[in-house]
Amino acid sequence: MLRFILAAMVVVSHLTSLNIGRPAVLLFFMLSGYWVSRLLAGWHASVPAFYASRTLRVWPLYAVVTVLAWLLHAHAKAVVGAYPARAGGARR
Repeated sequence: MLRFILAAMVVVSHLTSLNIGRPAVLLFFMLSGYWVSRLLAGWHASVPAFYASRTLRVWPLYAVVTVLAWLLHAHAKAVVGAYPARAGGARR
């Protein structure tokens, strides 16, 4: 829940003039590092098996988001390409 609040603080920082994003990012990474080190300390298999497990947990979502972003970009490029900008800018 705390990591969600910190991520929300970064979003608020981007949308407003509040400068709360930098400390939120630092705390997020400190908390994540602590969490991963605790998971590793409690891991009963080898360290490479731990990292393989973490990779297999994170990579599928990363792959899906990457493919969706690529498809969205290709679609947006096709839509924008269908209506090229007029010469001389957008003023009338």
